[in-house]
Amino acid sequence: MEVTFDNPELRLICEDDDVTNETYGESTAQSIHDWVADFQAAVSLNDIIIGQLTQLGDATFRVNLTDDFVLYFSVVNKKTTQNAKGEINKESVNRIKLLRIESHIITQ
Repeated sequence: MEVTFDNPELRLICEDDDVTNETYGESTAQSIHDWVADFQAAVSLNDIIIGQLTQLGDATFRVNLTDDFVLYFSVVNKKTTQNAKGEINKESVNRIKLLRIESHIITQ
């Protein structure tokens, strides 16, 4: 699949090992690099293990990187199909945009 990035900072985080390790730590950095590589190696989103992806609505998905961080991305194909439930046909997806990485730890 073709993978694009929402902004230059996210691209740097996803592509530069030193920046990723410094920003997120070794475990999360490895997960980020693994996911980006998996996305790039896939022909379509259908090649990604479905249980690890959560469709949030419209064309946005979430994937858990670690217990602490999640990666959000959107489908940016011009032509995608959906089933009756509004779920995107993952086989029709061959271009995504990585949007952001967020912590899902609640701090008080």
